[in-house]
Amino acid sequence: MEMQAICRSHRLGQKKAVTATRFITKDSIEARMLELQKKKSLVFEGTIDSSAAALSQLTSDDLNFLFS
Repeated sequence: MEMQAICRSHRLGQKKAVTATRFITKDSIEARMLELQKKKSLVFEGTIDSSAAALSQLTSDDLNFLFS
């Protein structure tokens, strides 16, 4: 949702750099969701973009978590 908002600002004609600030509380569900987002992004980069570097950052536990 955050990325959609940033991209939307550019589609609406914003020419300057857009800065998004994310506040996350330590040991909260937000922190866990952010970690999940990062892992999903690595899977996407590794499969769609054929990035071996992205896939090498994932452990077998990460993959089991994502696909179970």
